[in-house]
Amino acid sequence: MRYMYEYLVFFLLASWKLNWLYLKKRFQTVEVDGMPDFLVFSTLVPKIFRAKIIFNVLDSVPLVFSDRFKSGHNHPVIRMLELVEKASMHYADHVIFPGCNMREKWVKSRGLDNSKTSVALNVPDENIFHARSGPHERQDDGSFHLITHGSLLEKYGIQTLIKAVPLLIPHIPKLKVTIVGEGEYRPYLEQLVESMGLEEHVHFTGFIPMERVPGVISQADVGVVCLLIHMLPTKLFEYIALGKPVISTYFPAVKIYFDEAVMYYEPGDEVGLARCALNMYQRPEERTRLIESADSIYQQYRWDMTKYEYLRIFNQ
Repeated sequence: MRYMYEYLVFFLLASWKLNWLYLKKRFQTVEVDGMPDFLVFSTLVPKIFRAKIIFNVLDSVPLVFSDRFKSGHNHPVIRMLELVEKASMHYADHVIFPGCNMREKWVKSRGLDNSKTSVALNVPDENIFHARSGPHERQDDGSFHLITHGSLLEKYGIQTLIKAVPLLIPHIPKLKVTIVGEGEYRPYLEQLVESMGLEEHVHFTGFIPMERVPGVISQADVGVVCLLIHMLPTKLFEYIALGKPVISTYFPAVKIYFDEAVMYYEPGDEVGLARCALNMYQRPEERTRLIESADSIYQQYRWDMTKYEYLRIFNQ
């Protein structure tokens, strides 16, 4: 209920602010970035006066709530959220999705006209995330360093990385794991580390300002994406932009774009993750191959390329 209350309050405040600004400036186009998806209805006044409404779907509210509250697809609340999501997409004049697989799925399941949809990847800010953005060079102390960053939530699967550590220590005595970020799941993750006696190997940094994150990542050997939900995460692009090889959970959303330029394991499989990490450790030439392959793909999607597709939507 707290989530819904906060969303409702934000909706009311955003509606008031947007409509006040519209009456002063008469915007031709208004973009709404979800979540929540019903925020798109805050544009009612501009839409009545023929402003074009663009809905940028950054995440799926029904999927997030289903994961957060462990509710099945047929739960009444989830079905209601799906109806709201569908109505939000049909209300907008154009819908932007963060990946082509998500676009295909939602066009089919929500009955959207494909011509009113586009894909714009959530790629990194190149003023912050680029190969030379770290303040320090990698320290060669004989260790092998894994890193993951972002919000500490159960759905991001960081517990899988922690559970893989005991499997790796016998083979990589100087293993380091850095977990960057803050979130409601941190107490559980810290308790898990303590219960497994991994304090010497796993380090939590807490919140770090975005401009400092590349410097921390630059100290690692490998970036790890541990997602338990189907999505194309921005952190994957950020590791590649910084010249780091990536271990990622296998999802079609990732495979479609990066194919064999990323090393995969099944979601929630700590044994598979450990196998990938050991492979990276024992085969530095494979790390080099992955870095080069991923970078050649990333060059097609970096912001300097993606921005033209994004701007084309507004010029239609």
